[in-house]
Formats: sequence, structure tokens, C-alpha cells
Amino acid sequence: GNEVECELLFFKDNKFWSERWRRGSIPIRWKTTLSSKLSSPKHRVEKDAFFNGTAEYFRKLINRYGEIPIRCVSLLQTEEEHSENEIKGYFRMALEQLFDVGITNVFFTPFDLNQHLHAEGSSEAMMDFLSYIAPLSDGDGFAKGELPNTITEPQHGLMRFNCADSLDRTNLATFYYAMRFTADWCKENKVGLSKTPNADPNQPNKILDQTII
Repeated sequence: GNEVECELLFFKDNKFWSERWRRGSIPIRWKTTLSSKLSSPKHRVEKDAFFNGTAEYFRKLINRYGEIPIRCVSLLQTEEEHSENEIKGYFRMALEQLFDVGITNVFFTPFDLNQHLHAEGSSEAMMDFLSYIAPLSDGDGFAKGELPNTITEPQHGLMRFNCADSLDRTNLATFYYAMRFTADWCKENKVGLSKTPNADPNQPNKILDQTII
């Protein structure tokens, strides 16, 4: 559910750079139930059929992106009493079973974003998240090309983010991720924010300069 391909595009002179990632709900068989209007939703895994469709889903990603590493960043809560923990466990199990059907480039990597937000606040949670994903994505790089549409170098890895329903936590995580790769592109191309104190935020094209921050 809520499956989306996201992409950042950068242009400079006659060249372009692209960074793509995926976001969506957990690609196993599960459901959410409400026992009453006042209760919190409970997540339940279809334990006899949880793997149905998972391999097919990842084969579609491989057909689209090639045999590159696909890292599934799970933002689900990890407290034992929380129903998301059960989904997380079956998600990990499903990704391990992919090896049995010949899919060896998909990896599970958990990060309980809620735990960090509640314990440390949004600023520290963001820094923790960026520190966590940095070594995972360092080798992925950008897809690079020349205008109008010639690809000269592919992207070397793909990140996929999920919480339970691919909404609030996934919004935050993908925003953080986009910030990180925007900064990477600025560093790589020696482009940053202008140091002039009179920069007009309503004219962002004038805030960019040829000097890194």
C-alpha cells in the first residue's frame, strides 16, 4: 500500500544527477483491525500466507533497477508488547526467505524512529537517523547523465523505507534522506548557499552560489 518511487533530480550545465528510492507499507500479508472506536488499531500478520507475493514484489523491483543492493529500512516500533513488533519479525523472516527463491540482494535494516523521537526529540532523532543510514548508502551514489536523456552512470543501490502504513514516519525518513543527498550533491559539485545576508528566500535561484557552505 502507498507504494511510491521518489526521485531527486539535479541539473548543472548540460549534466543531470538522479537519486531514487522507494517507500511503501510492509510487503507481506498483514492487516489492521479495530475492536472498537476507542481502541488503538492492532496489526495482525496472516501467518499461514505472510510470504505470498513478497518474492514477486521484489522481482519487480529488480526488473526495474537491476541487481543492485536493495536495503529495506523498517521504521516499525520494536517494543515487544507493540503489535508492530510482530509485523517487523515476519518482515525480517520474509526477507530471509527471499534467499531460498534465489533473491540475494535484498536486506533488512531496522530503525525504530518513534523510539528516537520520543527519547531524544526531532533534531537528535534526525541526526541519529542520518548517522544510521550514511554507511548503508555511501556506495549508492547518483545516477548521472547528460542532457537530454543519456545515462552515463547508474545508481548503485536502492533504499526502501516503510513504517506500518507508509505515512508519518515514512514522510519524515524520506525527507531526512532527501536532505542528506541534496547536501551530498552540493558538496560533490561545490555548490552551496550564498553568504550574502540580503538573500531573498522568495527567490531561491539567487541563494545558490558556486561556493560550498
